[in-house]
Amino acid sequence: MITQGYVNSAPADVGVRTEGLARLNQFFLDAIEAKNIQAAGYIVSRNGKIFAHNAMGSLSGIQEDGGAFLPDSIHNIASATKVFTAAAIMKLVEQGKISLEQPVSTILPEFANPTHEIISIMHLVTHTSGLRADPGAHNEPYPRPFWSDEMNAKNWIPAMLEGPLQYPIGEVWNYCTAGFQLLGEVVSKVSGMAYPEFMQQYFFDPLEMTRTFFDVPDEYRASVCIVDETDMMGLDWVRNPELVGSWLAGGGIYSTPMDIWKFGQMILDKGAYNGNPILSRKIVEAMTRNHLVSVPSYNWGIHTKDKQVGVSWEIDKDPTFSPGTVSHEGFGWTSLFIDPQEGLVYVGITPTKADWWVAKPMIPRTLVLSSLE
Repeated sequence: MITQGYVNSAPADVGVRTEGLARLNQFFLDAIEAKNIQAAGYIVSRNGKIFAHNAMGSLSGIQEDGGAFLPDSIHNIASATKVFTAAAIMKLVEQGKISLEQPVSTILPEFANPTHEIISIMHLVTHTSGLRADPGAHNEPYPRPFWSDEMNAKNWIPAMLEGPLQYPIGEVWNYCTAGFQLLGEVVSKVSGMAYPEFMQQYFFDPLEMTRTFFDVPDEYRASVCIVDETDMMGLDWVRNPELVGSWLAGGGIYSTPMDIWKFGQMILDKGAYNGNPILSRKIVEAMTRNHLVSVPSYNWGIHTKDKQVGVSWEIDKDPTFSPGTVSHEGFGWTSLFIDPQEGLVYVGITPTKADWWVAKPMIPRTLVLSSLE
């Protein structure tokens, strides 16, 4: 069964063919039936008009009758959190408190050594710091764990920097969640606020993201999509009294398609939301244009000679994208893409624990684009 959420436009009124959206719905229903995904929720707008907002599938993978996945159901968006962290960094740039080319060592003293002293904030936000990639990024058969039980609030930064650099600084795009946790610490040190508090004040509240959390309140937990027991553990992990808020900066946000759409629409509108400035126009332009030149990537077996990356955002990642389209994904899977040529914002959440299913976000976003007149 498909449940429709809030829309404020008919597809035909914004130049979208309904038969294309029907194919998208059927694609998700088929993926649920094949057990590639547990559920699907998505929202699509054109020129600020929401013309599709649907949800289907099951809310719980551990209860036989856990209810339906609804348009306002909550899910961890994993690495899609990184574009929010990048926005926080750019907010500090806008305030004149940091610069992108500033060495991280001027903020985090653990970087003040011959190996790490020239790593800049820009290197971290573009995944070119040379720090170790996420486990499995190089298809290694025995990946080193992302986190160890020995890491704690006092030693976590040295632990993130442990060992030699994986690549020379600035020369390879190497996907590094640890780098974004370190950026969360930069936000905390420079602003004087814990990373989650900074995000709440400067983004969640002004964007009216009322169902977006790092620590999901008890009254909302019944609305959280759970795939397996590790999801239950994740909900409780954030309440560990030893938790450092910066650890959440690489993948700790829980949200809904509508709330993520508000952020995406703000980016499309050059930093404004309902006429209120969240980020300045020039800062958003800087975030969403390519900053790498002839930088290769070797992650997950996909060898790219010239990776296109803005401030966290991937640029023109999919061959079907219009030039200038920015996007990001999150394991489990969340997909956000913004096509400025078409005035399009798409958010898709497809709860699953599959490392890779043939659809991932590629086919759904192509179906969205092919529905345009």
